[in-house]
Amino acid sequence: MNKIVEVARGPWAGAIGEVIAVSNVLKIRTRDGEKILVNPAHVVEVEVHLAASAPDEHPADFSHSGVGIGGLATYEEAPVIPSVQALERVQQMHDTDVICRRCGASKNFDGAMFTTGGGNVCDDCF
Repeated sequence: MNKIVEVARGPWAGAIGEVIAVSNVLKIRTRDGEKILVNPAHVVEVEVHLAASAPDEHPADFSHSGVGIGGLATYEEAPVIPSVQALERVQQMHDTDVICRRCGASKNFDGAMFTTGGGNVCDDCF
């Protein structure tokens, strides 16, 4: 297995690949198969952990973790279970709610105001 290097400077900065030829310039084959020529002073050797990543996996690919694009469908949030007090508060809001006869907007849940007209007609409809 050849050395794996990352280009730190120059026009190919950030590229990671395998060194396939060494002379006064390095010939590197990137993971997408492209071959580039790089100054040996512009590269840094990368430690390869075979158990941690697959050989065809790019280190900046986070799709397996659910963080990057393509992994969002694997993220599941724990459901919110309301407390008894929260359920009682919502029930009290339903019991004391005023609903507009014309548009159906509610005072507690939709924010309709009932200050002007009276008769269960909100200010927007009056």
